[in-house]
Amino acid sequence: MAEKKPVTVLIPAYNEERSVGAVIESYREGLMAYFGSVDSFEILVVDDGSKDRTADEARSHGAIVVQNRTNRGYGATLKVGIHHARHEDILITDADDTYRVEQAIKVLDAREGCDMVIGARTGRTVKIPTLRRPPKWVLLKLASYLSGVDIPDLNSGLRFFTRTGIKEYFHIISDGFSFTMTSTLSYLADGKDVAFIPIDYHARTGHSKIRPIRDTLLFVQIILRTIIYFNPLRVFLPLSLFLFLLGIGVGAYEVIVHENLTDFALMAIISGIQVGATGLLADLIVRKNG
Repeated sequence: MAEKKPVTVLIPAYNEERSVGAVIESYREGLMAYFGSVDSFEILVVDDGSKDRTADEARSHGAIVVQNRTNRGYGATLKVGIHHARHEDILITDADDTYRVEQAIKVLDAREGCDMVIGARTGRTVKIPTLRRPPKWVLLKLASYLSGVDIPDLNSGLRFFTRTGIKEYFHIISDGFSFTMTSTLSYLADGKDVAFIPIDYHARTGHSKIRPIRDTLLFVQIILRTIIYFNPLRVFLPLSLFLFLLGIGVGAYEVIVHENLTDFALMAIISGIQVGATGLLADLIVRKNG
C-alpha cells in the first residue's frame, strides 16, 4: 500500500465558537486513525476577525491558529491559510460541523492523481435549507452548461487541492464566498483533473453567512466572468446566435406579414454579429496568452 501523503486540514472560521472545538476534536481523532500518526497531518484554523471566542476555542483544542485582524472574507481567509500551511496537500473544510471527518476521509482517499477532489453534496443525508435549493440548482445548471462539464456540486466547502496548484489561480479567485465556485470552474475550464466524490452534508451549527438574493446574483456574475476568462466563446457564441436568429426571425415575419422591416430586426442582427466578433477577439486573446 502506498504511503499516505501528509495533509494540512485548513478550517476558515468566523464567529464559530459553538462548533469549532468539536470539529477539531473529531478531525484529530479521525485523521489519527486514518494516518496512524499525528506527524502526518496538521489542523490549521484561520480566524477571520471573529467577535467571539472562536480563536481561543480553536487553540484550547490544539489547533494551530492564525488570526486576521479584521473580517476579510472567506476567500481571503483561505488564501492566508494556504500561505501558512505546512504541507503541500491541503484539505479545506468548514468550522460549522456540516462536513464530518468520515466524509473528509473519502475525499482524501480519492486524491491520488487528481488536481482537485470535491466532496459533492449528493449523499444520503444532505441538509441544505429549502429556500437555497432553487438558486443553487439554477447556478449549477448554468455552470454545467457554460463549462461543458456535468458538475454535481459547484461550491462545496470540503475539497482537496495542492498548494502549488491552487496558487496558479489566486489572481482570479476573489476574497469572498466565491472561492470554491471560482476554483471549481477554473480547474474544469483549464482542463485539470477534478474528481467529485458523493458525501453527506449535515445541518450547520449557528447561522449561515450567505445572503441568498445578493449572493446568488453575485455568483451568476462570477460564473460568467470565470468562463469568459478561460473560454469566452462559451458565453459569446450562444448570445450571438440568439440575437442574430432573433433578428432574422422578426425581420422575416415583418417583411412577409407587414411588408416592412423595422429597426428592431436590423439592430438584433447587427448586435448578434458584434457580439460574435467580440467573442472571437476575446478567444484569440485567451489563446495567445495561453
